[in-house]
Amino acid sequence: MLKKVRKIVVYVLCLLVVGGNRSIVYAQNQEETTYQVYDMETGSVQTCFFADVPSCDQDSVEGYFPNGIETIESGNDGISLMAVVGTDNRTVVSNTAIGPYCNTVFITASYNNGKTYRGSGFMIGPNAVCTAAHVVYSAADGGYPTSVTVVPAKNGTSEPYGSETISASANNLVVSSNYISNNGPDHDWAIVKLSSNLGNLTGWLGLKWQTASYNSTYVYNTGYPTVVNGIDVSSAHQMYVGTGVIMQSNTYTLKGTWDASGGNSGGPVFANYSGSGYTAIGILTSGSNDSTFGNHYPDAYSTATRITKQLYDLMVSYRE
Repeated sequence: MLKKVRKIVVYVLCLLVVGGNRSIVYAQNQEETTYQVYDMETGSVQTCFFADVPSCDQDSVEGYFPNGIETIESGNDGISLMAVVGTDNRTVVSNTAIGPYCNTVFITASYNNGKTYRGSGFMIGPNAVCTAAHVVYSAADGGYPTSVTVVPAKNGTSEPYGSETISASANNLVVSSNYISNNGPDHDWAIVKLSSNLGNLTGWLGLKWQTASYNSTYVYNTGYPTVVNGIDVSSAHQMYVGTGVIMQSNTYTLKGTWDASGGNSGGPVFANYSGSGYTAIGILTSGSNDSTFGNHYPDAYSTATRITKQLYDLMVSYRE
């Protein structure tokens, strides 16, 4: 990516599978008022208002894990955490079919110019997937994709819950208007509406928003990276989980020491709360790392789009 922060290249963590490199220039975003709903069947775009989204009177909602939950070790275990920060501590998820992993999805998006990108995402309801906007929208490639494929809990060649390819169905893609206008990380989020109820099989994470700081919160990030510890793992199509600590809480973004690389974009950044369990608080979007200036925070960090009250209400609405 092109924007520099503290002399560090900031990059969007979505792998380009076919074609040349894609550049994204970030701009300063403002509070969101609208979002776009793209109909892949007709090609029409509808502008919707956050003010029309029902407000949830709770600041968090529990997740749903139909196939059991695995207890992840919580708390800072002393590992030197690395976008990548310190030492890459990501590990393969051997059993992707149980919580909190089963709701993480592998995504590919194809465009009219023949290019295909891959990324990650997570189920937020029976038929809705949250991901990063840049996974399913690219101004450089004509805007919206012609097809999107979602594979929950993909584990190599195994697809325990099957998959769905969306190419000609109504009202499939929901994308932040601010992202489309400003191409920035503050609102780098999107929702993919499925035709089937895959989420009833996979379950979903809890959701949470707050205005208070998340600093020092220990978090997890699941997704499908292409490079881990300097090794190309893209062809393995395996889910990895990384851990880290939030170091900086901004209005629309969270920055911290969990590891990420190309392909992780759109995956959930989540924490374990006593009231709501494993709960998403952000969407992995980008990172920075340049060994010339050091690979420890603040010279290296990963970034997530923060789940704000507006986005939280919209995400919860897909559970009704």
